Amino acid sequence: MTVTAEDQAFTYDGDEHSWPKYGVSGLVGEDALAATVSGSITYPSESPVANVVTDHTFTTGDERNYSVSYVSGE
Repeated sequence: MTVTAEDQAFTYDGDEHSWPKYGVSGLVGEDALAATVSGSITYPSESPVANVVTDHTFTTGDERNYSVSYVSGE
């Protein structure tokens, strides 16, 4: 099963931006999880910034049935 942090582009406006969205592939049936994604950008000179999955918790199903991997976005 793979948790992938989504990519997102922002127009510079002087504010800090983050994008906590992610996708999940490989879950079976009604199994589900919630993930935490971190990464933020304020200045264009910081680009690209990694958007990284840092944690997950199964909300339904048994994690022991899965091998979980993370894929970063930008």
